Amino acid sequence: MTMRALCAALCALLLTACEKSPGPESVLDRAPRNTPAPVRKAAPRPRPGAEPERVIVDRILISFKGAHAALHASRSKQEARKLAYELYERIRSGARFVELRNAYSDDRVEGAPQPREPFRISNFGVQTAPIGEFARERSNEPAFTDLAFALRPGDVGMVDYHPKDANLGWSIVRRLR
Repeated sequence: MTMRALCAALCALLLTACEKSPGPESVLDRAPRNTPAPVRKAAPRPRPGAEPERVIVDRILISFKGAHAALHASRSKQEARKLAYELYERIRSGARFVELRNAYSDDRVEGAPQPREPFRISNFGVQTAPIGEFARERSNEPAFTDLAFALRPGDVGMVDYHPKDANLGWSIVRRLR
C-alpha cells in the first residue's frame, strides 16, 4: 500500500468516525434537570487571623464616561486616570481625604449631593451585620475589597481601573477601622 493510499484510508476512517459522534457536549448537557449552574470559583481565603473579620473604608471613586451607566461621569478614561493619580498624590502629601472625596468622588447614590458614606465590609465566611454591611465574597469589585483588607487602619491605597476586578474606575481607598 502506498503512502497516498494509506493517508486516504486514514482520512476516510476519521470522517466516518466524526459523522457518527454526537458532537461537542457541555457538562451542563449531561447534568440532571433542575441542577443549578456552576458557581464561580471563590477567591482564595486568607489564613485565619491574617486579616480582620470586618473593615470600614472610605473611598474616592474617579470614574469615566461609559464605565457604568448609573455613575453619570462625563470625563474621558484618560482624564479620569490623570485626576485619580493627582488626587492620590495630594492625599499622600497631606491633603484632607474627606474634602477631596466630597469634591471629586463619583460614588454617589442617585440624586444625593454628597458621596456615599464609608463602606462596612465583612470578610470571607463572616456573617454580615443586618444593616449597612456587605460581604466580601459578594463584591463586584474584588480589587477594591482586597485592598480594603490589605490596608492597615489609617493607610491609603489605590486601585487602578480594570474591566473585571475594578470596573467602576479608579478607587483611592482609606481604611478607617
